[in-house]
Amino acid sequence: MGYSVKLANSSHQFVAEFGDSLLDAALRSGIHLHFGCSSGNCGECKARLLSGELAEIKHHDYRLSEAELKENTVLLCRASAGSDLLLDAAEIIDTGEVPLQRVATKVSKIERIGDEIILLQLRTPRTQRLQFLPGQHISLKLPNGLQRDLAIGSCPCNGMVLQFHLQRREGDPFYEFIFEQLGSSDRIEINGPFGEVTLDGDSDRPIVLIAEGTNFAPIKSLIEQAINLDMTQSIWLYWLAEGEQGHYLDNYCRSWVQTLDHFSYQPITTHDGNGIDLSLELLMQLATDEAYDIYVAMDEVHAELLVKSILVRRGEQDAIRVLQWRREPRGEINAALVS
Repeated sequence: MGYSVKLANSSHQFVAEFGDSLLDAALRSGIHLHFGCSSGNCGECKARLLSGELAEIKHHDYRLSEAELKENTVLLCRASAGSDLLLDAAEIIDTGEVPLQRVATKVSKIERIGDEIILLQLRTPRTQRLQFLPGQHISLKLPNGLQRDLAIGSCPCNGMVLQFHLQRREGDPFYEFIFEQLGSSDRIEINGPFGEVTLDGDSDRPIVLIAEGTNFAPIKSLIEQAINLDMTQSIWLYWLAEGEQGHYLDNYCRSWVQTLDHFSYQPITTHDGNGIDLSLELLMQLATDEAYDIYVAMDEVHAELLVKSILVRRGEQDAIRVLQWRREPRGEINAALVS
C-alpha cells in the first residue's frame, strides 16, 4: 500500500510504499532531498512532519534537540509513512546545491560490449552513496593514480550503483588500464559531482535529446530521471554513433519506446563526420511554432557546430543545454613539460 507524500515548499509529491524510508521513496520518484550518510548518523536529511502519521522511526545515532523533537523533526532516512504526509523538507533544485563528495568505491561489474565499449559499474559503501543530479559528471581516480572526468550514466535514484560508458582510446593510459588491467573489486576513488546542466523537471516543453557515441551516458541518466518524474510531454532521442557496436544499448532504448507512449527513438549511424548534417535534417522536422528543451551530449566541437546551426535555422525559441565535461587528464603531470 502506498501513501502520498507532499512537500510544503513546492508542488512536488511522491508515493511512499509501506516500509520504505521517506528518503528512498523520494529519490526513486525523481525528487532530490538533502541527505548525507543515509544511515541516521549525520542529520542532513532532517525534515518537519506537518501532518500525517509515521509507521516507524528506525534507530539513529544522530541526536535531535528537544526543540527539534517538539517541532516534529524527523530523519527522512529512518522514517516511513503510516498515512498520507505533508513534509517541510529541503529539496535540491539546482546543481549548485549538490555538495562535492569524495567516495571510495569498488568495481562491481565490467561489462564488455565487443572490443571497443565497456560499461563500468561502481558501488559505493552503504553509508556513502553519491548524491548527484542527472547530467552531471565526476572525477575517477584509478588504482594507478590516473584520473579522468566521466559522465554518470545511471539514475540518481540509486547513488550506491554508478554506471559509466567508455570507448577504447588507443594511447590513452587511463582507458588502457580500464580495458586491459582493471579487475572486479578494484577500488576507485571518485570526486564530485560537477556540471551545471541537468533536467528541467518543471518544464512542460517537449524534450529533444541528441547523443553522440558514449556521450549517451548522461542522456540515459536524464531519460531515467524523466521517467521517474512521470513527465508526460513528448521525448525524442537521437543517438549518433559509428559502426555496429556504436548503439551499444539499442535494445534498452527500444524498450523505452515499447513502454512509454510519448517516447521516440532514432539511432543514427554516421559516416565520415556527417553526424551534424543528419542531426539537423531530423531537427528540421520539428514543429517551427513550438519551443523545445534540447539537450546535447557530443564532442565539444560537434556540439558547438550543432548549436550554432540550430540557432541559425530555428532561432532562439528553444532552450538548448549542452552537457560537457573536461576530457583531458585531471591533476596529472605532463612529463614533456618537466625539465
